[in-house]
Amino acid sequence: MIRQLFSFLFFSSCCHFALALPARVMIIRHAEKKPFSDSDHLSPQGFRRAEALKNLFNIHPEYATPRIPDRLFAARHIPGESSLRSVETLTPMAASLGLILQDKWSAARSSEFGRELLNNPDFDRNVILIAWKHSAITKITRELKAPCSSVWNSNTYDRIWLIDFIDGKITCKDVPQSVLQGDSTHGLIF
Repeated sequence: MIRQLFSFLFFSSCCHFALALPARVMIIRHAEKKPFSDSDHLSPQGFRRAEALKNLFNIHPEYATPRIPDRLFAARHIPGESSLRSVETLTPMAASLGLILQDKWSAARSSEFGRELLNNPDFDRNVILIAWKHSAITKITRELKAPCSSVWNSNTYDRIWLIDFIDGKITCKDVPQSVLQGDSTHGLIF
C-alpha cells in the first residue's frame, strides 16, 4: 500500500511538472536608458520605444503565434538596487492589451523567477512576455534550459528572444523588434 502511494505521488509530481510549461516565453531588454546617468528611468528614446512596443504584434503578427501574451512581467524596481526601466518599458503595452503588469521578482531573483516559470501550473501553456535587465536575462534562460546566447549585448535594446516549448523541445530565436526607425531587421536562431 505504501509503495502504491509513493508511486502515485511520484507520478503525480512528474505529471504536474510536465504540465507546467509555458507555450512561449518572449524576453526583451528594458528600453533605452539615459547614457552616462544614474537615473532609474528610461531616456526619451526609451519612452518612444516603450510606446512603440504597443504595436509589436501588428508589425510582426508572426510573433503572436500561438497568440499575443497572456502575461507580462517586468523586473521589480528596488530603490538603490534596480531601476524602473523594465516596468516603464511594458507599462504602455500592458495598458494597450488590458493586462496587469506583474513585477514580483527583482533582477537579483532572476534564477528563482526562471524556475517559477517552469514549475507554476498557472503558467502552463501561457505566452509570457518579460522585460528585464540585460545582465540578468541569461539567468532566466538558463533556468528555462533555453539554447539562447549566453550574453545579451549591453548596447542592444531592439531584440526579442522567442523561446518556444513544443513537443518536449525548447527552441530560441533572436528576432528584431523593428518598432522604431533604425532598429535591426534580421533574426538569428540559436
